[in-house]
Amino acid sequence: MVIQKNSDIMHKTLIRSMIRKLESENYTVQADHIGYNKEVKEEWGGEKPDIYAYKGNNSKVFIEAITKDNINSKDLKKRLEILSGKSEIEFWIITTKDFLDELKNKLKEWNILYDRLFFFEE
Repeated sequence: MVIQKNSDIMHKTLIRSMIRKLESENYTVQADHIGYNKEVKEEWGGEKPDIYAYKGNNSKVFIEAITKDNINSKDLKKRLEILSGKSEIEFWIITTKDFLDELKNKLKEWNILYDRLFFFEE
């Protein structure tokens, strides 16, 4: 139970850190499942990203937060396959610095296409 609670806290912390970064770069941000005040309306294949951000009409981004605890969730690979590799919307991934190399290897193994990979300190 402690692992799940810590994982959930880290997942939300990553999302909040990315929201601050995006808003400082003048993106409009939607991230409803963390209690952020804007509902994510964009989806692809029935999946809503952790964060949807856009700037004007040309820059649209789906963003997923991945931690070492949620990398093994049974639905993550399918979710990433659905959200990644779309020419109309960039796909970014955020994680923690200590998990970056392992995550890169897993994404390569799963053949997940992404545009940018960010990390934040724990």
